[in-house]
Amino acid sequence: MSAAAAPARADHRARLTAGLAAAIAEKGYAGATIADVVRHARVSKRTFYEHFADKEACFLALYSETTDRLLELIAAAAAGGGPWEQRLDAAARAFFSALAAEPELIRAAMTEIQAVGPRGRALQRDVRRRYAEMLMRLADGPAPLTPELATAVVGGLDALLLEAAEDGRVGELADAATDLLRAVLTR
Repeated sequence: MSAAAAPARADHRARLTAGLAAAIAEKGYAGATIADVVRHARVSKRTFYEHFADKEACFLALYSETTDRLLELIAAAAAGGGPWEQRLDAAARAFFSALAAEPELIRAAMTEIQAVGPRGRALQRDVRRRYAEMLMRLADGPAPLTPELATAVVGGLDALLLEAAEDGRVGELADAATDLLRAVLTR
């Protein structure tokens, strides 16, 4: 592959995952087709299949990209100075604001990843582990989080998030998430 081809290839891949996100927002994951993805991405089906074997592979890439972006957003929001309470509050508000901006994508990511099979469940476990590790780093309050407690908090937040995504209330969860973290950290 030439040096000029690499950026074009990355651009096509990014356009395809963005195309899938748009198709999910439009029709949901189950209703989205490869034709919808390439229409939104403005590329050919041939280009799609040069990058992904199927819609599932594209979805896994989209899931990875989305969760990586959210982890970066949380880290940036929590990077400011101040006590742990302020940093956690800033991280929770940034996280839930970002999620509220894409409710269909978030609902699909949380529900459809289970249907993707072993690769999807493995990816979801990895993401949950990474969120738990980030929480452990951020939560330097009076009672540090153990890996088990951090995993339990992430699982609890996932359950709240799924319910809120179905009801369209994702943006309202920052306070509940912060209250949960504070309760666990000050136990």
